[in-house]
Amino acid sequence: MERQTIWMVGNGAGILTLEDTWVGALPLKRWPTFINIEAMPSLVAEFLDPNFNWLAEKLSTVFGKCLVDVILGLTRDNIGGQDKLIWAHSERTVMASSIIYILESPRSSLIRSNDNR
Repeated sequence: MERQTIWMVGNGAGILTLEDTWVGALPLKRWPTFINIEAMPSLVAEFLDPNFNWLAEKLSTVFGKCLVDVILGLTRDNIGGQDKLIWAHSERTVMASSIIYILESPRSSLIRSNDNR
């Protein structure tokens, strides 16, 4: 299930900039884009000011304008709190989450116990 989760940035202290999925479903190290590795901080927290707002200028030293715009538009309902893994939305994950719901529902456990007869 790890491939269907992404990090929602809170304080950024627990998210590795290149290795973790925080901008999309793939870690940035696997994106087909040019980034400035030499200026890349190891943690996403280094792109946030003391009030946990994005430092757009610092993002621009590492990423291109299009990627900076994507990062600035990320949903962040936990600003300054702990970073948290959330379910990534896609057509595949909608199906996967439906299957998990079915398998974990009380009715499903009745079906599974009846199958063991």
